[in-house]
Parts: sequence; structure tokens; C-alpha cells
Amino acid sequence: RWTHRLLKRLLAVSMALWNATKSGQGVQGAMYSLRRITEDGVEFRSHIDGSLHFLSPEKAMEIQAMLGSDIAMAFDECTPYPAEYDYAVKSLELTTKWAGRCKEYLEKSTPPVPPLGRGGEGGVMSSQALFGIIQGGMYKDLRKKSLEELMEIGFDGYAAGGLSVGESKEEMYEIIDFITPLMPADKPRYLMGVGDLLDVLVAVENGFDMFDCVMPTRNARNGTLFDGVSNIVGLIGIYIASHPPDEKHPYGHRKYETVFTIFVGLLMLFTCFEVFKKVYESLTGRHETTITTASFFVMVITLIINIFVSAYEKRKGEKLSSEFLIADSRHTKSDIYVSLGVIVSLVFIKLGFPIADPIAGAVVGIFIAKAGIDIIRESTETLVDRTQMDTSIIKEIACSVNGVMECHEIRTRGTRSHVFIDLHILVDPSLSVENAHRIAEAVEKEIKSKISEVVDVVVHIEPSS
Repeated sequence: RWTHRLLKRLLAVSMALWNATKSGQGVQGAMYSLRRITEDGVEFRSHIDGSLHFLSPEKAMEIQAMLGSDIAMAFDECTPYPAEYDYAVKSLELTTKWAGRCKEYLEKSTPPVPPLGRGGEGGVMSSQALFGIIQGGMYKDLRKKSLEELMEIGFDGYAAGGLSVGESKEEMYEIIDFITPLMPADKPRYLMGVGDLLDVLVAVENGFDMFDCVMPTRNARNGTLFDGVSNIVGLIGIYIASHPPDEKHPYGHRKYETVFTIFVGLLMLFTCFEVFKKVYESLTGRHETTITTASFFVMVITLIINIFVSAYEKRKGEKLSSEFLIADSRHTKSDIYVSLGVIVSLVFIKLGFPIADPIAGAVVGIFIAKAGIDIIRESTETLVDRTQMDTSIIKEIACSVNGVMECHEIRTRGTRSHVFIDLHILVDPSLSVENAHRIAEAVEKEIKSKISEVVDVVVHIEPSS
């Protein structure tokens, strides 16, 4: 119990305002070689001094109650990667049993006691939510089985665990795509251990609400700085754009992403300004480029990384129909231009042509300016309802529907991935109103089936003269 007393003293000094505690994944995942798992719980040795400790589902719940977390996580085994099917089955069975014991412990732990740091002696909070953790490795049938068993027990929210543990991105996305639609839509959905910004975007697109990862703090400890301004803006824009249509926004919120995309263009123009400032300083002798072997190789490595990131962002942007990701890939491409310009100037400077530095900088600045202006122009045209597709294709599809004699006054608006169509069709004047509306419905259905980007079609019916 000395750890409990120490915990109490620490929490008396510093309490968490909002937190979710992990019950077993962190301990087990980090100490595979130092643990022994039984049905009773996990016995493990400290990686610091080798001392022996034991953690059970009940003990995990007790500690989390003492911590006073708003969300407690059920005790589980994080299935390692790779794992044989038989091992994954046994691991899942254990996780389900432990989840049931966690729920039973909380139900029996009455009356609730305020936690440490909030004026209490440590105990179960009546307001503390309990989330179950879905396991099953990379096996879809086990993932489904795990979720069904947890739902039968009943939890306040559900988390997908055992991901981002060594599997490929494709494998992780495949499990995310599979499990999310099966999770209750009226309960919080939490993706554990995933913190890469692009991975978060994919998960948000699929319907996850919550995330956690050591990556941000680990990178901060190691002095790594994300080029994060555009990424943060992108997350906000994509989050807002993902909201469904409502009374005040009958056409949805997709154009919010377009608005935030303009920010990327402005950011590129700012980069262009900085490049031309360096060009001016180089021409006036206030900036002298120096070359070392280390600087040359750093630039080459940076170039390779940026090429990969730009291609990856563009591919994901096209897959998710995200204007912002596509624009941000072009922003990253501007970094490629800068790297190429620096490498070229370094080579020519080494050969005795220092004038190459401002010339290369000016060329790079022009490329970046053009890309930024293109992004702003395209986004602005979307905001002012520029035509989004060839109307002749729409006319051809509409006229192919039986009963349509002519189609005209075709208008399109929206974004490239979410197009709204307004059109007029001519029909036989002798038709009844009911039959004319059936033709209009057939036109709408045909257009949506042939053009996946179309989300709504308004058909105006006119009698043919």
C-alpha cells in the first residue's frame, strides 16, 4: 500500500482537471518481457529496480478511482503484433473476463467516495465513466466478437485498443474501417494509442471521437517541432466540415473546409515572402550562404522526407475527398521546392558561382507564389459557387431516363466532392402530376448512381410545348 500513500501525497499537490486513465495497456505493452499473465491479473517487475508488482482488474479500478479520472478504462491485455490466431483468441477471452470483473467491481463499490485531489480519501466516483476496450488483434471476426461481448456487459463508451503496435498503416486503417460502423453511435468512440495527425484525420472521417498518444510529448521531449500550424487549422476545418446538414446549414458544412484551405494558400504566400526576403539579402550582401557536407546531406534527407509526406497527403486527401489535405500536400511541395533550390544553389556555390543562390531562390519563390495563388483562387471560386462539373454529362444522363424529352438550365454548386445540382426537364404535358414526379425521382436516382460526388439533385418539371 506504500504506492497508494505516495499517490495520495502526489495528488494532494497536483490534481488533474480532466483525464482518462489507462488500466492495463500501458503497463503490459511496455513490459512484455517483464510480465506474467494469469486469469487473476498481471504480475510484472519494475524496469527501474526489478521489484515485483501485481495488478488485477479490481486493483486497476481502485487506482483509477483514487486518481479521480473522469473516464476509467477496463483492464485488458493489449494483443501484441504479430499474434497467432489462437493466442489472439485466448487474449480476447481474458480481456472479456477482466472487463466483466471491472464492471462488477464498480457496481459493488458503494457508496461513492470523492477521489484524491478533490477533497476525498480516494474511491469510486459516481460520475466516473467506464469504457470497455475492444481487442482481437488484426482478426476482424475477433474484433467483432470482442465488441459484441463488451456491449452485452454494457459500458459508458467503447475504445479500440491494440492498434498502432507495429502493424502497417494499411492494416490499422482496415481494422478502423471495419470496427467503427459496428460501434454504438450513441456512445463515445475512443481510438487508443494513435496520435499521428493524418491517422487522426482518417479516424475522424470514420467516426472516432477521442484519441490519445505519447507521440506529442515524446517528440517535445526530444526537441521535435511539427510544422503544425496548417495541421491544426486543418483538423479544425475538417472537424467542422464533417458535421451533417442542419436547419441553419441545409447544404451541410463542407465549405468550412474550403475556407480553412485558403489559410494554406496564405501560408504559402508568407513562405514566398520569406524566400524573396532572403533573395534580396543575398543580392545586397547581407546574407551569405555557407556550405558544409553535413548541410548538403541534411537537405537531401529533408527533400526525400518531404516528397514522401507530400505524396502521402495527396493520396489520403483524394481518398477522403479532403480539399484541405490536397492543399496541404501542395504546401509540403513548396518545402520540396525550397529544398531543391537550396541543393542547386549549394552545388553552384561549391563550383564558384555564388550568384546561383539568389537566382535559385527567386525561381523557388515564383513556384511557391503560383501554388499559393492557385489554392486561394480555386477555393474562392468554390465559395462563390463556381460550376463544379461538365453540365453536358448531367444532361446526357437526365435525357437517358424514360419520359424525359429535354433537359436544360443545369446548375451545379458546392465542392468537388459534394456537388449539388439544379436542373429543369421537359415531359409530356399529358402526364399526371404523379407520373411526372416519378420521372423526376428517376432522374435524381440515375444522376446520383452515375456520379458519386453528387449529394443532392433538385429537378424542376416543365411540360413540353
